[in-house]
Amino acid sequence: MPIMIYISNLISDSQLAELLARENLGIETIDFSIGENLDDLSRLIDLWRRRMDSMHCTHVSIHGPFLDLNPTSYDSYIYQATWNRFSQAYRAAMAIGADKIVFHTCRIPLVNYSQGWAERMANFWSKFLENHSQLPICLENVFDDNPKLLKQVLKLVEHPHFTFCLDAAHAHCFSSVPITEWVDVLGPYTSHVHVHDNLGDRDAHLAVGDGNLPWEDLITHFQNMSQPPTWTIENTSLKDIRISLDFLKKHSFPAGPS
Repeated sequence: MPIMIYISNLISDSQLAELLARENLGIETIDFSIGENLDDLSRLIDLWRRRMDSMHCTHVSIHGPFLDLNPTSYDSYIYQATWNRFSQAYRAAMAIGADKIVFHTCRIPLVNYSQGWAERMANFWSKFLENHSQLPICLENVFDDNPKLLKQVLKLVEHPHFTFCLDAAHAHCFSSVPITEWVDVLGPYTSHVHVHDNLGDRDAHLAVGDGNLPWEDLITHFQNMSQPPTWTIENTSLKDIRISLDFLKKHSFPAGPS
């Protein structure tokens, strides 16, 4: 069965259009993840509608804002800024007909205490979902070092439109917990996966196979899921994107709407 595969817009629109003309792919845009862009939201929405038309893109996922934000902040001004920016991105996603929206956890382990974090995070998202539940929201790991903390959040919120986006490469370079354990703990909550690779030393966004992530083992797990996840390829060159895309297609994940 075809599974939706998105390409992050880390390459030019002309290169994206070339890919979309050959394959039934979508785009995951990072343009709504930058606060400065959200200051003129109407213009950005209009721009993206026109860009989607020019690239003949019918499926889009939005990457939400994350820089300087913190949904668990004890500072009411930072908390409110986070709420406002997340709401803006959500409204934009609805306006352009996005399939889903991805938000970082915004957790920095060296700054954020583990104790009480999951409860505060769940409280934020439970409130947010009261008025933002039409569109699927995927929570993505970045600097997170403990998959069990994220599982706590997902269990506490327990909403059909609140699931997990596994960035295996982030877990590989920012966590000492083996990626197989991340998959075991969060697999049941995972609806979306970010695809890139690294050598465990930094977030290099390499093509699959150019790092040392055990992608062959990971893909076997996802193949056995009753509802396999959707994918976003996050490479920074057309060559690397094609390598990662060929890997997914080789493992029986043909591109197309799921």
